[in-house]
Amino acid sequence: MDDYKVRIIRWLKNDGEFVRIDDLVCEIEMNEGQLFSEAKAKMKTFELGAWDNGILRHRASPGDVVDILYEFAVIERPGGWHL
Repeated sequence: MDDYKVRIIRWLKNDGEFVRIDDLVCEIEMNEGQLFSEAKAKMKTFELGAWDNGILRHRASPGDVVDILYEFAVIERPGGWHL
């Protein structure tokens, strides 16, 4: 996998499900060298937590490889706006 890319392994919460801050929402895989600038890096799996309360909306599917800054999920808040 290229530098600064992540692979969506699986969603731990369903699209449209209400989540609370710190609920685990998905697993991603990335080259740990991206984090620690190691020459011999290996792939590492991370679980990501919700960053807000609201309705989770998936923007990527399991197996997708996306740029690390890609918005692969949003959380809709009451009133119609999202983060």
